[in-house]
Amino acid sequence: MKKIISIIAVLLVAVGILTIHTGTAQAQEVKSDPFSAHILTASATFGSQTGNITGSYDGNVVSAVATINGVSLPIGGEFRELIYHPNPSIQIPGVFHYSFDVTKYKKGDVITITGLDKNNNPITAAKVVTIGPPLTE
Repeated sequence: MKKIISIIAVLLVAVGILTIHTGTAQAQEVKSDPFSAHILTASATFGSQTGNITGSYDGNVVSAVATINGVSLPIGGEFRELIYHPNPSIQIPGVFHYSFDVTKYKKGDVITITGLDKNNNPITAAKVVTIGPPLTE
């Protein structure tokens, strides 16, 4: 049977119906997003006693942890779920608010925020927070 298939393949190549390509193929690495949710925007403003991080997110974020120069602050935040849109191709991000003790921050510090699931597991990448102007309280 193999001999018959080989003869047919040779004939098809000879008359130009079949083209046989030889060589090596290289697999491409597919980089996927390891996170199931995302902090889309995050900015901080400062009052005399409280720092406030506000922003938007997608996914099943229920709380967050912020860091200042890599030092974790308490888990917290208020996350309002995504708004439903009848068209499934349109996704409207949720909004969040996270407060912290302003005495933990000084000018030039780097603040990040990471979204957590209901078990306090990280489900977003750490997002660097944009620093806004001071607030008056």
